[in-house]
Amino acid sequence: MKTWLLAAAAALAPALVLGAGAAHAAGEKAVKDWAAVCSNLGDCTAFGFSPEDADTGAYIMIKREAGPAAQPSVTLVYNAGSSEPAQAWTLTLDGKPMAGIGPVRAAGSENGARGALTGAAAMRLVEALRNGQSLGLTAAGKPLQGVSLAGSAAVLLWVDDQQGRVGTVTALTRKGPAPASAVHPRLAPPLVTAAAPVSQAGLPKHPPKALFASDPDCDLDPGTQPDDIVARLAPGVVLWGPQCQSGAYNEVNVFFIGDEHGGHARKVSFPEAPGAPAATSDVLFNVSFDPKTQTLSSFDKARGPADCGETAAWVWDGKAFRLARENGLETCRGASPDDWPPVFVSRQK
Repeated sequence: MKTWLLAAAAALAPALVLGAGAAHAAGEKAVKDWAAVCSNLGDCTAFGFSPEDADTGAYIMIKREAGPAAQPSVTLVYNAGSSEPAQAWTLTLDGKPMAGIGPVRAAGSENGARGALTGAAAMRLVEALRNGQSLGLTAAGKPLQGVSLAGSAAVLLWVDDQQGRVGTVTALTRKGPAPASAVHPRLAPPLVTAAAPVSQAGLPKHPPKALFASDPDCDLDPGTQPDDIVARLAPGVVLWGPQCQSGAYNEVNVFFIGDEHGGHARKVSFPEAPGAPAATSDVLFNVSFDPKTQTLSSFDKARGPADCGETAAWVWDGKAFRLARENGLETCRGASPDDWPPVFVSRQK
């Protein structure tokens, strides 16, 4: 019994914040109609979007892992917002067909269509972008919404710089004589180990009201049925997550760790990816908890269409919540949440 009490006290005593020991994240760069995100491993994704005044959106994604041997891949998205059949696209640069590329076969869906290029075709497309102002898509002779290339040179150069490719034979925009071996290696993901799951039996559905009242920023309408999180992390250690606010497209929760009755509670601050404006976050959006994997997940929509924002997950390791993954895009230009690129990646066991 004494050993169990000491373990529970040790879990409750710290400030419950993690910041040290994680790899550096390069972050995000945006110039005009282009943006790019690089992860803590050095992998990068560049986006080019339709002009902001376009009636229908389209975007291009150029993904490239870090490391000397990594090659770029390209995904083209016609974000029609309505059902589109499978189709073949002809690519144009400033209205002229692009030699040696295409046709690109695009899969249809309820929200538009998308096609992909890999290998030599992907590299030829990326290299061709340097010489134009607009990338166009044509299906069955009908022009679709194109992608602006304003800002592409600066963003792709930034990606090359993050990966150590500038001046090497592997660069996307500014090649040089340096060999591929001069490129930065891909970093290893940090290890995050989850604590063993425990029984959730006997827990209440809602935290004590005193926890909600203890946060001056909480202003949930009294008539709202709260979407709370209550989860046992270890015997005698419970995560209490009262819903704090409710907006048009986000629910906000705050979190405490306390005993089985909400006593001795301390507020939790969750670690953000290294390089983020703030090292930790005190509130999470649209949350869920999986007791089998001890994982708390969030989905932060920066605006209603959910074309920018952040998804993240933290794993309880027995002492604190560790950041396990984060995907996000700050640039709000129509990208689907499924396409938000990795910002932080870990390996888990």
